Amino acid sequence: MLRQACWMSVVAVILAGGEPGAEPQSGSDAGSGSAEGSAVITGQELFKNPRAVSDGTNVMFENAVVRAKSGIVLRVAIGKHEIFVVPPDPSALDFVAIGAHVAIQGTLRPTPSAPQARLIYAMSKRDAQRLAHTRFYVDAWSVLAAE
Repeated sequence: MLRQACWMSVVAVILAGGEPGAEPQSGSDAGSGSAEGSAVITGQELFKNPRAVSDGTNVMFENAVVRAKSGIVLRVAIGKHEIFVVPPDPSALDFVAIGAHVAIQGTLRPTPSAPQARLIYAMSKRDAQRLAHTRFYVDAWSVLAAE
């Protein structure tokens, strides 16, 4: 009986929101989320008015330049601004060079404290403190070489 109830819960979660870690849906069939949560914004829009965005906002950066790597996190520049990006597969960092141009798609998330960042993302103390002082980082579902 308990196994059947758990299975029903898993099916309900998958039908309601998809699998954990799956790429968010976009468009009119995105579910019951707000328009802000389903809209995709660019780097220019993000940095033009950073207070207007919130946790869960989907972002897309076309030609970001990798400035640094620390642990399993990238620090990328979009124009004159920088933001931290956590790629979906940490092993991908082995194939991304500093100075490379990348296209990123992901979701904005609030930053953890410096001790949490060091633990979760294996970052240096300096970079973890830098991350903790920013408002958001990108939890990426796609980091690809820019065309």
